Amino acid sequence: MSIDSVILIICIVVAFLLGLLVFLQNRQQPNNVRFALLSVALILWITFNYISDNSDSHVLLSTRLTFISGILTIYAFVNFLLHFPKNVLVKFKLSINTFNLIALFMLPVALTPWFIESVSISESHAEITTGSLYNAFNLYVLVGVLMIITSIKGQYSSAESQVQKNQIRLVSTGALLYAFFAIGSNVILPFIIDNWSVSRFGPAFTLFFQIMVAYAIIKHKLFDIKALVARSFVYTITTTVLVTLYSAISLPIKNFLISINTESYVSTIVEIVLLGIFGVSFYPLKVYFDRVTTKYFFRDHYNTQEVLRSINTILSDSVDLDRMLHRVGGILRATLHVEYCSFMINESDGETNSIRHINIGRAIHRVTIHENLEKLLKKSNVVITEQLRDDNPLEKEQKEQLTRQDIAGVVKLKGVDEHGHIENEGFLILGNKKSGRGFSGQDEKMLEILSGQFAVAIQNLVHLDEIVHFNIKLQEEVTDATKELKVKNKKLRELDQTKDEFVSMASHQLRTPLTSVKGYLSMVLDGDAGELKPAQKQLLDQAYISTQRMVYLIADLLNLSRLKTGKFMINPQPTNLAHMIEGEIHQIEQTAKASDLKVSFMCDPSIPDLMLDDMKTRQVIMNFIDNAIYYTPKGGNIEVYLEKEDGKAIFKVSDSGIGVAKEDQKELFGKFFRAGNARKARPDGTGLGLYMAKMVIDAQGGKILFSSQEGKGSTFGFSFDIEQLKVGVDTQNLPVTPDQAP
Repeated sequence: MSIDSVILIICIVVAFLLGLLVFLQNRQQPNNVRFALLSVALILWITFNYISDNSDSHVLLSTRLTFISGILTIYAFVNFLLHFPKNVLVKFKLSINTFNLIALFMLPVALTPWFIESVSISESHAEITTGSLYNAFNLYVLVGVLMIITSIKGQYSSAESQVQKNQIRLVSTGALLYAFFAIGSNVILPFIIDNWSVSRFGPAFTLFFQIMVAYAIIKHKLFDIKALVARSFVYTITTTVLVTLYSAISLPIKNFLISINTESYVSTIVEIVLLGIFGVSFYPLKVYFDRVTTKYFFRDHYNTQEVLRSINTILSDSVDLDRMLHRVGGILRATLHVEYCSFMINESDGETNSIRHINIGRAIHRVTIHENLEKLLKKSNVVITEQLRDDNPLEKEQKEQLTRQDIAGVVKLKGVDEHGHIENEGFLILGNKKSGRGFSGQDEKMLEILSGQFAVAIQNLVHLDEIVHFNIKLQEEVTDATKELKVKNKKLRELDQTKDEFVSMASHQLRTPLTSVKGYLSMVLDGDAGELKPAQKQLLDQAYISTQRMVYLIADLLNLSRLKTGKFMINPQPTNLAHMIEGEIHQIEQTAKASDLKVSFMCDPSIPDLMLDDMKTRQVIMNFIDNAIYYTPKGGNIEVYLEKEDGKAIFKVSDSGIGVAKEDQKELFGKFFRAGNARKARPDGTGLGLYMAKMVIDAQGGKILFSSQEGKGSTFGFSFDIEQLKVGVDTQNLPVTPDQAP
């Protein structure tokens, strides 16, 4: 085999592996598919080029196929670069349409004598006689090159980050080098020297493009397949080692058994035993090579799920804020290989606000979060310094400020308070990576998930601190009150109130693992653990919906504890009931389908926005709809109404379910009460949903609606006076005390 043949085989193998890895990384991503198709076109061009140059039979056909694959290759290049890293087709619609027409014209023409008249073999090389339409191919090549150059220029000027610019620079350099040398050897030189033998060198120049793409993958996160490359390498070397060992051991044993005339079944048994031994050895050997490969070639690679699991264990078990932040900061610093990480936690004692700084690694100067950076963090919870655009004045300014402070990334710790409002608990500041590399897509996704989890954990510990301080203060008061029996009894009753505070704390603690569950489910549904089958996705969707129901249950428990401590607040804001109801119906679509239930919604669009507590009213709506689904047999109907009558906005959910017995209806909205048939149908209920629903509606000046007939169905709902609650009418945020509760 000649040297040029070896080079062409290498080009084919490299193109195949790159195309396959990029495609497998994310086959739903259009750019990954376009790159894979480009790799296929390159493989075809290299293959037919080799065949036409080394085969005397059917040389005319193989030469024409070479030109056809060349046409496809140029088209695939243009199509890929016009979409990489984003679509710029809209800017060159006329040009791309012209290019497409030329390509469509060239493909059938390339198979005719008008393109290639004949091919003769001279001195072991093909000599080509072109036809009258061959110049159309030259025009096609020229237009293709111009399209490539124009698209590269457009992509680079509109790049959103330095990482993207680096990717575009490497890919475009490889593409242009390949185009320059390949066109020179396969299109221009054959006419100049009147010898087509130089075309045999054209395919070798594909290595320019492939090497640049491979470098961009390793250095600048192109296609984000670094981890996939690592896994593929580990499986390849593991399999190779085991096959080699098996061959080295089994062959001598087999030859020995043959030499002593052993029965054939003995040899078969020995082979089966050896296969079993090596099969069992695969996993530990893979783990070993995985560790070695990661240590020397992929130091930044890590298992996201394992890191999240470790951090969530700390978040769930910690009772001291400083200790928790130092522990998770140490894990993050070791995982991301950053020089330092620092937490900025917002603190308030009700009168003054302050910031607590926790540094892990080297100490840094106190960081000021400017208003412009806050604006960027509203779009995304994670801001990476190197990805900020230089052509955007706002981002450029922030990039310069963060670079001066030696900050590589900022993560906003954003949570939700008990009223459903977004609350900023602080920031996580990250230093540069020790390797000098940027943050990967894997890093950003993990930090995005941790943003909410950190916030919930901080909220829990802050509440815990409040409870501890409250208990200390209460104990002091009890000690001082021992002089008088009445005072002592009063203080003892206050101690009973702290029990409710501890119930509140326990509910808060439940939010952290629940947030983790939602995070893992979200990752799996997004495809981070691999492609899901439809049945798997359906089940996980149900799990996600159930998790959301748990969120509502915990909210009921928290509201109940706040009711007893006088901290239950109604926070009215402009609310569109129709949109809220549609959103909750959408949440339960899959559950309704699974139970073969038909859900219909009839709405009066003339109902204006009302001043309501969004989150608490949403809980009531979901509770009514959820109950209708659970207590309605398969094949039943659920009708949801939002109508206007006598100046009132009326919401109702009617079902064809089991109904409520007449003797149970009077106590149905009492705390912890459940009807007898409801307990049989749904043993896991708490009896809090309807109680809290009435409390929420009454606290907002509304009225609970209810009617039922056992065995035929129920109607639950509420009504609000439109004039009283319409936007523009003054409302007050007044706490609801236990005495005000239903």
